Formats: sequence, structure tokens, C-alpha cells
Amino acid sequence: MNMNMIKIILNNKRILLTEDYQAAMKQFTMTNAYITFNLTRQKASDIVDILMISEIQDAIIVGNIEKNLDTLKRSFRVITAGGGVVFNNRNELLFIYRRKKWDLPKGKLDRGESIEKCAVREVFEETGIRRPEIVRKLCNTYHLYLETSVILKETVWYLMFTETTWLKPQREEGIKKAVWVHKNNIRYQLRNTYPSIIDIFEVLLNEDN
Repeated sequence: MNMNMIKIILNNKRILLTEDYQAAMKQFTMTNAYITFNLTRQKASDIVDILMISEIQDAIIVGNIEKNLDTLKRSFRVITAGGGVVFNNRNELLFIYRRKKWDLPKGKLDRGESIEKCAVREVFEETGIRRPEIVRKLCNTYHLYLETSVILKETVWYLMFTETTWLKPQREEGIKKAVWVHKNNIRYQLRNTYPSIIDIFEVLLNEDN
């Protein structure tokens, strides 16, 4: 994930917020259909409508990233969530299997709760790991989805450490498995996951390099 660019996922399509149009273009292949938007002249809801009903795969919003993100947040209902990328002392990473996809533990922020406590709580509830240690904040991911209205979900991700290896998947939340995978063997999980999860591991990879 380019930190000078914010990617918002809508189904399998993308909205890219960037100040560098040429950098955004490097995200595309010649087969991508895309459109550019200016939020000072066009409504945020128009972007969603076009991506939902057309063959266009991506939208590029060029301009001040912070201002454009704020405009999107004012345009849609925002839900904040916290999540954890958890590793142990065997260089293994935690994955959960839910809705036929490999995923990471995450969940919505409760009223009055800090985002850090939310992320730690969700890891515990979904996998049984008690009090994982937050190492540092990793990144934020964003995605749009439709319920009775369009919702913009912002998830704050933390790198966490635990010495626990015992796992208990939260089956009432549809989690079929919780597993440890060595960091060198996660390609299998990444072949069947969500675009935002791949972005998170790109952040980790860039940090390692």
C-alpha cells in the first residue's frame, strides 16, 4: 500500500485517493476501465453509483488526500473498527477462516472504547488470545458497502504479539478456523482473501524491506 495513496474497496472495485495522478496510474493494467473524479465538482455518491452499475473497475480522486477523505466521511455513514495482525515467537501469523475467505480478526468499535482496546478485544473474542501485546499501529484500511445506506468502514490495524499458541475460533460469528501460519507460507491464505488484507501484508513487507 502506497502511503501517499488511500485505497477504498467497493466490492472488487477501487477508489484511489491520491495527489499524484501518475503514481495512481501505475496501479492499473491496460485492461482496467477507470474514471477520474473531482470532489469539488462532483458528489461522492456519484462515484458509488457509477462503480455499482457500470463496467468501470476503478475511480481516481486527485487532490488533497486528507480533504477528500474527509469529504467522503461526511458523505456516508462511517463505522470505525479495530483489528490485529498477530504473530508469535515462532514467526507465525494468525489467520481466521470466515465466509469461505481467509481473514484477520477485527470488529466494530464500541461506544466509549478506545480503538486500541477494540482491536485487542476483537482478537480475544474471535480467536481466544488473551491480552495480545500491541507492538505498533500498522495502517488503516477502508471499504464501502451498501446496507440501507452506503457505509464507509474504516479499520485501524495493529501489529500484535502473543506467546499463546492455543486458539479458539468464535463459531457463533461464523469463524470456522483460527490457525497459525509461518510468515514464509502465507501465500495460500493470500490467494483466498480480501483486497484490503493483501494491502495490509504489503505494508508489512515494505517495512521488512
